[in-house]
Amino acid sequence: MKILKQHNRTTWFKLLILGFVALGLSSSSIVRPIWAQATGPTSPTGHGITASGTQTIVSTLSNGWVTLSQTFSSPDMLRTYGFSTITWPEEQFYTGQSGSKSMTINEKMIRFVLLATETPLPFGGPALVSSAVAVKGNSTGGSSQTSSVGSSSATESQSSLGGTVTPMGATQNGYVYPQFTLEKTTVCIIICIDIYTYSDPVNFAYEYQSLDSISNYLTTSASWAVAGLFNCVGDQYIYDFSASTPYYKIEDKQLVKGDTGCTTSGRYHARFWTMANGRVVVGAHHEHFDLLCLCHKIDGWDSAENQVASDEGGQFPNRVRADDYWLANNNFPNGSSCCQGVSNDGYASTVTTTVMIQSYPTSDTYLRSHGLAVDQALPVPWWPPYQSGFEFLVTSGSFTYTRGLYLDRGSHYVEEAASGFVPSYAWHTKIFINGVLNKEGDVGRYNHLTSNSFTI
Repeated sequence: MKILKQHNRTTWFKLLILGFVALGLSSSSIVRPIWAQATGPTSPTGHGITASGTQTIVSTLSNGWVTLSQTFSSPDMLRTYGFSTITWPEEQFYTGQSGSKSMTINEKMIRFVLLATETPLPFGGPALVSSAVAVKGNSTGGSSQTSSVGSSSATESQSSLGGTVTPMGATQNGYVYPQFTLEKTTVCIIICIDIYTYSDPVNFAYEYQSLDSISNYLTTSASWAVAGLFNCVGDQYIYDFSASTPYYKIEDKQLVKGDTGCTTSGRYHARFWTMANGRVVVGAHHEHFDLLCLCHKIDGWDSAENQVASDEGGQFPNRVRADDYWLANNNFPNGSSCCQGVSNDGYASTVTTTVMIQSYPTSDTYLRSHGLAVDQALPVPWWPPYQSGFEFLVTSGSFTYTRGLYLDRGSHYVEEAASGFVPSYAWHTKIFINGVLNKEGDVGRYNHLTSNSFTI
């Protein structure tokens, strides 16, 4: 009898398990489990998907407190991952406003969605490794005429600066900074998994600076304040690809400036992350409290970027580079408009190592090509059509030229020359690193000026 009862219990247990499996397979709400590989054009790629859907924000005001809940639903997520809706943690903050009201806002939206097990795939084309379209140079003075040495441009070619930049160790498709910040939520279907969605563009960065020093200066000398409980701010993440084991990293610090309260009439808000390799990246925006949605509305990305750049001019003279690094984050991967419908130019301003070239002709009256190389010898000839990526200016007059350098830590040098000849058709060049004179001398086609080494 005991054996028969044991057999019956075992049979019923097996039937119960099979019943749960059948229920899971037949459930319309679980089309494809998170851990299953979907098929078809929306199969997971390991790098996230672009999902079209509806974002719903529900705002409630009661006894001075505002409660915000936000969801995003998309059939693209359902087909790919097996869930159709993601819900962010509820937010609540005190405004002091009287009365009670509730409102719901539904908005068609395209969001870029990743599982925690996926990695962001950079987009926008290679940035720095072979053709450094990510960096700008600026020159003053000189002329604007056709070169007499074969160049088709009298000014710098932004698409061919590769010879002046050495490849960095930690990049994604050539970008040394993440392109976007991310928001995090969790979806649970039998098991729970973190979900990340693209949020704000990264629009400011520092090359190897201490975040404590940055924060101390901005809060003591530029009227920023460390954000706290009564400033009503939320967490965001970056994907730190520079770590030995890349991961999603929460911000290290948040600062605000202006009318910093929850119901702000207007304020700057910046989030800061220190990457594993020492670079610091920032997502900055300007926002105001919107009475229609009882939420913060972003009304400026570039204005906030410019504010940080302006404020940092006092801490890093000669090193702040406005809109210097192309991050291609003016749109999302599929080309759809990003950034909550607010214009973003796709560039990041930076605090970086800056090289400045001042040069003038001493015995030359002809148009000459000027070339610059970083961590390598400047080849002869360096100008088109023989080489690309070295010529930065063609002129017959004196000029000042500056460029930001995005390099790994270590010892570096630069080399500059003009296509004239010493002594009869010579130029005199001064090389400055971060505003400090490094070296000077006469230059010509076969007489190059190599800087003293400098350390980053």
